[in-house]
Amino acid sequence: MTLLRYGHALTQTPAELAVEIPVLEVFLAGNEGTSVRLSPEVDLETLGARLSGLTMIEVEFPSFADGRGFSIARQLRRLGFEGDLVAAGPLIPDQYVYALQCGFDAVKVDPLCYARQSEAEWREALDAFDLTYQRGYAVANGPSINIFDARKAARAKSVDGKYTDISAQAALKTAILQDFKGEIAMVTTLETDAVVLLHMIAQIDKALPVIFTKNENLHKGLSTYLSLIIDRFGLSNVQTVEGGTDAEFGPYKAYICEGWGQSGAPVLETTKIGVKLRPLLNWANKDVIGYMRIHDLPPHPHAVHVHGEGVGESSVHYIDGKWVQTVQEPTTHADYI
Repeated sequence: MTLLRYGHALTQTPAELAVEIPVLEVFLAGNEGTSVRLSPEVDLETLGARLSGLTMIEVEFPSFADGRGFSIARQLRRLGFEGDLVAAGPLIPDQYVYALQCGFDAVKVDPLCYARQSEAEWREALDAFDLTYQRGYAVANGPSINIFDARKAARAKSVDGKYTDISAQAALKTAILQDFKGEIAMVTTLETDAVVLLHMIAQIDKALPVIFTKNENLHKGLSTYLSLIIDRFGLSNVQTVEGGTDAEFGPYKAYICEGWGQSGAPVLETTKIGVKLRPLLNWANKDVIGYMRIHDLPPHPHAVHVHGEGVGESSVHYIDGKWVQTVQEPTTHADYI
């Protein structure tokens, strides 16, 4: 048998092999003994007070695919066992680090298993697997790294990563007050979600530059709608440009843009005109409508009407300062503003 400890193989001598480690039943039947061999079916409660007198425990692994031994090792360490803990069975190098993380001090393999994977492979495995899904594990050559913490740290190294798992409000606050302070503006054509973004921006900085790119082909009610938003939110730095080429957007490093309903797409990305931030990109239509209702925001002049067979046209409108659901003939929503 070969004992692998700290990545090095220690071949047991004939004298060591001659020492038989008793199975649990034999151990419990005697009054002495400081070592025991446990099967994967063991009930650790049967050890009782005898656990504190043990200096070595060997846990059997029937096959490399049987992971019960790992759980037994964790439980033994939680119960306070501080002695030598050995995993015995046909384990493979890929499981070495995990065995150590679970509390094992060494792995014992038979000659056939060891012949398939050399000492070098077992030693290399110590450095090859340093990530875990669970927190709190450690290995002999240093603490392991939780894979989720590693991913978070990697995202934090780049500006893009900071915006991956945060809310729209947090993304705007981070961009406006930290990452692009004084170098960011909102560019809008007043799409349906613009009122949500402008409301959020107003809570952070009412003087943030807002560039409205006006297009003569757009709905005539947009100018009136924009004026209503400016007055309602107290925005103090709104500019209007015709057409809206890249050059007209001004000397800004980053731009807040409309866009929603594209779950999984990057919220922050670099383009030819600078960094583009789309805080609502992962929002669904119900999220936009829900936010507007909660904050009593004026709907867009191009509010989409929902058609149903035989029921005419049904939609939600903003009439006389209130949200009203109506069933009526198609109409221009700007008439209500």
